[in-house]
Amino acid sequence: MQLAKLLFTFSLMVALTSGKLVKIQNNRADGILLTLDGTEYTVLPNSLIQVTLADNWEGSLSAVPIGSEVTNGPKTKVNFAFSDTEDSYSVSLIEGFNLPIKVIPNDSNNCIVSTCAANILRACPLDKQVANSVGDVVACQNSPLVMVRLCPLAVVDELSSTLNTRHCNSATSYMIFRSLVLLVVVASSIGKVIKIKNGYSTDLLISIDESQYIVASNSLIILNPLNEWSGSIKALPVIAEVTTGPKTAVNIAITSTTDEYSISLLDGFNLAAKIVPIGSTNCTASVCAANILQACPIEDQVVNSTNVVVGCNNSPLVMGTLCPLAIVDADSVIQNSQVCSNSTGYMILFM
Repeated sequence: MQLAKLLFTFSLMVALTSGKLVKIQNNRADGILLTLDGTEYTVLPNSLIQVTLADNWEGSLSAVPIGSEVTNGPKTKVNFAFSDTEDSYSVSLIEGFNLPIKVIPNDSNNCIVSTCAANILRACPLDKQVANSVGDVVACQNSPLVMVRLCPLAVVDELSSTLNTRHCNSATSYMIFRSLVLLVVVASSIGKVIKIKNGYSTDLLISIDESQYIVASNSLIILNPLNEWSGSIKALPVIAEVTTGPKTAVNIAITSTTDEYSISLLDGFNLAAKIVPIGSTNCTASVCAANILQACPIEDQVVNSTNVVVGCNNSPLVMGTLCPLAIVDADSVIQNSQVCSNSTGYMILFM
């Protein structure tokens, strides 16, 4: 089955005025059908709508692309419960997944992000997949073992409902984005340091969600310390002709208790990569050190204008053999997602 590319991007702001104003912005190239507590709203491409809700409103929102063949399948949900004293919110996969989403409290120093940043469609177990008539996987039914690994800050079952439902009494608004659109960096001296080193032969363009950094060969950058963060880090040569092809992903979810991290080839491969916990003697590195480009099946190769292979689409049999510690399919999500509770940070190496 081919995987549908759902490039869903919307933002939502709840402003604390008389009632609560909800702004929903659609940054997609096509429209979305947004369902807000049972009411449907059409949001045109690159447009915004506003809805006023009561101060004590409780409900959920979800979305599908306009024209989607499967409209009654599983959907990622954002749940809110507002009150005069404290709000609660969560990203919920209890009913399944169709789009990555992140919820960020604004103007608050002590309220925590809720997020599911991973594209679970690429790791959805076969028996949980929901496909359209041409075989594209467009949604994934609730699969706690896979979902808790890829989205440890989301609600996936009864236990995580208690752990991952956030509470906030100081936010002035909330922003909701498709996760990979927004990077939140908290400038603080407290947290875990992420070091990213370029061990490649030329300068690299490092992408952290939608932020980008140019890192010279054999140089490194250090991110501000992070307390609660979940996202992906990717790289490609600055001089690369093909910029939208497959990329090796380093996935990290940092929490106040336990971190999870992995090298993921679910979206394909372009560079060897490694992530090593800092300050820990019993946490395991995650690595894909092989140059899979040299062994990529012809049908999965991505080439530039001079016919040089610069990327390899997901090919589980080859990738699982050459990079046995990386995530290449649904089975390896559980096996190769590493967990660490005592690191002071992480070193990421692209090579």
